Amino acid sequence: MAKTMKRNIQIIIAISLVVKLFGILYRFLIARFLNIEGMMIFSLLSPILSLSLCLSSLSIPVVINQRVSLNLSRNTYSNRSLILSALRITIISSSLVSIALILGSYPLSHFLYKNDNLYYPIIMTIPIIYFSNFSGILKGYFEAHNHFKYTQTSNLVEQIVKIVICIGLVAIFRDKSINFLICLIVIGLSLSEVSSFTYLIIKTRKFTSLKFEKNFEETSPILKQATPLTISHLITSFFSFLEPIVFTYSLSKINYSSDVAQRYFTLFTGYAVPLLLMAFFVTGGITKAFFPNLCKCKENKKETNNLISKSLFLATFTSIINFNINYYFADELLSFLYKNNESASIVQFLAPFYFIFYFSPIFVSVLQAHNHEKKLLRNNVISTCITLFFIFILCQIPAINTLGFAISVIITNLIYLMLNYSIIHHDIGYKIKIKSIILVGLLTLINIYQTKYLLLVAPKIMAFLLGNITTILILVIYYRIKFKPSEE
Repeated sequence: MAKTMKRNIQIIIAISLVVKLFGILYRFLIARFLNIEGMMIFSLLSPILSLSLCLSSLSIPVVINQRVSLNLSRNTYSNRSLILSALRITIISSSLVSIALILGSYPLSHFLYKNDNLYYPIIMTIPIIYFSNFSGILKGYFEAHNHFKYTQTSNLVEQIVKIVICIGLVAIFRDKSINFLICLIVIGLSLSEVSSFTYLIIKTRKFTSLKFEKNFEETSPILKQATPLTISHLITSFFSFLEPIVFTYSLSKINYSSDVAQRYFTLFTGYAVPLLLMAFFVTGGITKAFFPNLCKCKENKKETNNLISKSLFLATFTSIINFNINYYFADELLSFLYKNNESASIVQFLAPFYFIFYFSPIFVSVLQAHNHEKKLLRNNVISTCITLFFIFILCQIPAINTLGFAISVIITNLIYLMLNYSIIHHDIGYKIKIKSIILVGLLTLINIYQTKYLLLVAPKIMAFLLGNITTILILVIYYRIKFKPSEE
């Protein structure tokens, strides 16, 4: 099992790195073509699309992954029946959400966001909803079978098609209006989802015994398990949808215009956060590789704890390097990628707190593997309510104003992480050892001060490389010593 996980992690991270580079190139080119005005529309469209995808997907891909993983060892029901039932549910839910988008596009754009340029892009996201959900089901099926190379390759195909079509269309029609360009980008996104789904369908028919016959026996169990997960994701998406509205309203109380609020929101969500999450694909790869095994060995406490320790330790590599890149190179990266470094101060302010954000998906994955969806839902409700509360309160304080949004996000992430860990500690029996916390803390401090000193005597790139080599070597040596017995 250890060798399989190691191979899966390598496959996921290798392909995800390429996908991430294409994603950076895509955002880099889009930001340059659209400028800050176009990115403002795009930032407002994103929470609407996220909410729509959450409502329509019903967390079915996660349920498929978990149920197929368990069924591989128990063989209690038909995977074919399960997949077909999931597709049936998704078609119905996607259709309902599509109708809601058609009916709600005008009031959303005209009354809530007060930006009529959103009207047509909202309607044009409908194909994305269908094909993204279909792809998600097949990805869950493949990942349960440890066929990560197919799911990751589909992501790569999606990125390549997205770049070629979106950037090609925008480059050809760059003299058109911002609204027209946004619509072209949405068309490109739809076609990229179609390409990903097509690739997965080909691999499904060629490499698996899954036959598409009419059989829907598993509908009820899927919905039962998916409901708390969906509500949890729905709450997150709905509150993300409300964030710019509450943020704009709070700032208006201290005489900030909606344009100022939307500009800061765009700088935060469209520029700062993507940079802070630039290395998130590594943690995502680790989580995907470990999840099927967490489902299979959840009755084995020792093996579960070992898997959690490994995944957290591997995420530490990413966190330290990501922190250094964002803290010391925010200005250069933003200028190079977007020709806009206005959000550099936001990135540097958030970088220390996003260090631990990379551990959160691992805790969520552990709780999902152990069927603690309802507790995840509770934690999500608590943290998201706290977010809106602090945005509403802090942004009305003149001395804090726009910074209140960033502070609220930090507080929410910390609370959500601690709530999830408390459940893992209490119900699963996992405990983070004090010596591990001390080691990571010391390495981080050494890394920071070492890099800070090297910046005084060497060029930035050289200082960054030298500052991280020592830390990485120590972590590699410690990892090999600590986990070598379990890998054998």
